Amino acid sequence: MDSIKVPRNSNIEILRCILMIFIVFYHLLVHGTNGTFNQFFEWQPLQTTKFEALFLLLATFPVDCFMIISGYYGINILKNEKIDIEKISKIYIPIFFYSVLFASIALITHRIRIINYLYSFIPIIQSNYWFASCYFCVLFLSPILNNVFEQYKNKKIFIIVFVIVGIFNYLLTGSQFAELMGMGYNKLFIIVYCYFIGRFLKTYEAKIKISKINCLLLFFSSLIFEYFLGLLSLRFFSKTIWVHLTLNSSPFVILQATMIFLFFKNLNCFSNKA
Repeated sequence: MDSIKVPRNSNIEILRCILMIFIVFYHLLVHGTNGTFNQFFEWQPLQTTKFEALFLLLATFPVDCFMIISGYYGINILKNEKIDIEKISKIYIPIFFYSVLFASIALITHRIRIINYLYSFIPIIQSNYWFASCYFCVLFLSPILNNVFEQYKNKKIFIIVFVIVGIFNYLLTGSQFAELMGMGYNKLFIIVYCYFIGRFLKTYEAKIKISKINCLLLFFSSLIFEYFLGLLSLRFFSKTIWVHLTLNSSPFVILQATMIFLFFKNLNCFSNKA
């Protein structure tokens, strides 16, 4: 298989824009200020306001949703059975450009050292660009990942595997094993997991019947439940519970990402385009 051709959906393009807005604001709050969000990531979440806590939850599922979209439409590094250098270049060059640009500004303003500046020329090996690194891994693995759904068609087995692997990954997050493997292990795992969800939704699209109303109900009910559970954990229990609720591997986050994708996919507001 060289490529996956699926008609583009204007609703999904709108969803992409909305997801990107949430991600940009998330990074502004977390990495672009010296406010309470920075304190939060120094393990002082009790100082986080209720609004910031809610926004953190709203800004977590977009990353998972992006990969579900990628899985649904499919990505492939091969073109005519050869590695598609043009596709790799289109993805890598913008990352490289902005990495060097911002590193140059930081070097001029004496915010980083020379060694850190040199690292900016290979951004995908840096933790700051973890999503790009994971995406490239999925891109290079795409022929294998896509082939799984072409070769095996047992829906029930896939569902069982999804549940087991999802629970396994969530329980391992923050464990000693995950610490030994490093954060990259968990990030890549969940990115691949979400890509598989997208492929599953495409493969069994005709058999998955869920209304737009039910998608919204599941999305908002899981978000509200997760929010109040998080507030209760911060006040009465362990801070660790709150942190785990906001992970990309959280079942709540994955459910929200899946439901919001299905909702927009099933909208009839705009026509599809090839």
